[in-house]
Amino acid sequence: MVKQWRISNIEVDIRLIEDEIQAKKLAVKPSFDHCTIFCDKLVAIHMKRTKLYYNKPIYLGMCILDLSKTLMFDFHYTYIKPKNGDKVKLL
Repeated sequence: MVKQWRISNIEVDIRLIEDEIQAKKLAVKPSFDHCTIFCDKLVAIHMKRTKLYYNKPIYLGMCILDLSKTLMFDFHYTYIKPKNGDKVKLL
């Protein structure tokens, strides 16, 4: 069982874990903060917030455009073109 809460304006990720293997997996993550043991089978794992900071917006925008263009070409040439033949063309 995994539960997450949002407390006031600060997002806190608290996960209630009953399985020892899953608790060990979460404890290895870099966002692990601390844990609270309630009983033998119930542990609350507190995780830090993870934020991604994109300080290169031009490069990021170009990567997104390149990926969307590749996806569009792939869809056109593998799905649309075989079904419709020479009746369709890409602008």
